[in-house]
Amino acid sequence: RNGAVQGRILLWHSLAAGEASTLSEIIARFRTIHPRAAIQIQGFATAQEMRDAFQAAADSGLGPDLLLAPSAWVGPLADQRLIDPIDSAIPESTLQRYTPTVLETVRYREQLYGLPASINTMGLYFRTRLVEQPAATLDELLAEAAQGRVVAIGASFLDAFWGAPAFGGRLLDDEGRVVLDRGGFANWLAWLRDAREAPGMIIDNNREVLRSRFMDDGVAYYVGYADELNLLVDTLGSDQIGVAPLPAGPVAAAGPFLTTHSFLFSNVSSEAQRNLALALAQFVTNTEQSSTLMRQARHVPANTRVRVNPRLNPNIASFSAQARTAVPLANRPEMEAILAYGGDAYNRVLEGVLEPAEAAIEITNLVNEINGFAPVTTPPSVCTGVGTVQLAHSLEGSAVEALDAIINRFRSECPTIIVRSQYIAPSDLPAQVAARGAGAGRIDLIFASQSAFQAFSAESVVANLNNYVDNETLQRFRPDALNALRNQGGLYGLPVSVGAPALYYNRALIADPARTLDELRAQAGQGTPVALDIRFEAAFWGVGAFDDGPANATGDQLVDPNALAAWLEWLREARERGGIRLSRDPGALQADFVAGNT
Repeated sequence: RNGAVQGRILLWHSLAAGEASTLSEIIARFRTIHPRAAIQIQGFATAQEMRDAFQAAADSGLGPDLLLAPSAWVGPLADQRLIDPIDSAIPESTLQRYTPTVLETVRYREQLYGLPASINTMGLYFRTRLVEQPAATLDELLAEAAQGRVVAIGASFLDAFWGAPAFGGRLLDDEGRVVLDRGGFANWLAWLRDAREAPGMIIDNNREVLRSRFMDDGVAYYVGYADELNLLVDTLGSDQIGVAPLPAGPVAAAGPFLTTHSFLFSNVSSEAQRNLALALAQFVTNTEQSSTLMRQARHVPANTRVRVNPRLNPNIASFSAQARTAVPLANRPEMEAILAYGGDAYNRVLEGVLEPAEAAIEITNLVNEINGFAPVTTPPSVCTGVGTVQLAHSLEGSAVEALDAIINRFRSECPTIIVRSQYIAPSDLPAQVAARGAGAGRIDLIFASQSAFQAFSAESVVANLNNYVDNETLQRFRPDALNALRNQGGLYGLPVSVGAPALYYNRALIADPARTLDELRAQAGQGTPVALDIRFEAAFWGVGAFDDGPANATGDQLVDPNALAAWLEWLREARERGGIRLSRDPGALQADFVAGNT
């Protein structure tokens, strides 16, 4: 009932004038609905000024009932017992407005301390007069810089972490242990180091200087935060600023940190004041009011029920899209040491003092030690043993010659170790490995394709290498290649090469190969013989051509069913109307291609 919401509370914020005006309008609507509620609003010039005033007032048992503040404050203020958890006071229907990632930003020690009003993550700002189509990958970004469109990237740990997930890296495991040494992070550091020397790339710790150069000096790209959008648009004009998701890497999408601007609840409030503060916070964060903040104040809504129209609000839509792959900046004690020492790792690599792989291992061990985690030690890899290694493989032709050459080089380095290799047909390999035990007939090492991996794992005939391969060795490999050989936390192999489908074409039959599926079907219709392998693994590539990306993934689905259906329909029409030959016989397809028939 409206009469049940009553009393007087004090709300503090540090919004700029235009944003504060929008918030006041929303609160005025709340007062109309609840005429017995009085809300006093106090604004501060900066967030730091507000935090200093809040802590000073708390010492006297005074201060606001409600704070609109950065989610990064949750841990420190909760430790000082200046804010209260609100788990029991918030209905499930309200929590359903948010994704788990967004709620994670206001959790601390498994308790909920706030209601998110807007999200803040990073995106790729660009000047519309200089950039027609923003770079979508890191390679494209380098190409843009080389063509004279200058790129500005911050190099602090917070500002520059986004590229580690793009190379397959992670920050923490489920226990809070830093895992930056397990691939990805070192590759990202190496990319930054090399990019810094490339023409048109500005990589620096001072983000304010970078932002100023973006506004004043004609810099084309700037990696910045959503909460900088108002400043940039108000300074340069809405038609001069565009935003795109951060460039993807070779393994995955970029993963910048995600924080929120959230309502936090002071512990000085009475029960009546707390109830009024909760009612106001839920009102401001509902779908309608969040939409108002988005349209009028350019806030990126934390409420997932807000419809973000890419045509009407393209910059907000880009930040919302980036938030899907963002990493919540967790309120956990381990982060203090990470932030303290993470930036130093970037600096030392960029200045050439430390190699990327060494930096990844050093920061991982250092922070884990500070946070009380025992170091994970692995035995060094040295060639001092004596014995015989039985190697099984399924290679043929020139691949066997290459393997023999590698074995001979190994023998020159380790003369006391004998390597004996034997061929086993691919279809027989899993059974043969499972049947071999100790003794002369055993198999110690298997050189096989990934398709055999599941069979080996199911039979439990391959060893977990976690305690045998050091982190420096792991840094050599692409993270996605290593992940293909992981199962339930264990690593069961080391990758040698990677494979991906490609479109082979006969230059005698066609000079300009098709770049899209429509072009492929058109060429077939014009008489060019086209043949496709439609075995599931060989034809899986086509699903991605109809998939909109991670935003459509639901639950534990590995394949978007709509994309799969669209691909199958394309194949059916290609065969029936487009004249494309479909086959499940790779040998016959290859023979026809070699003979010049396709």
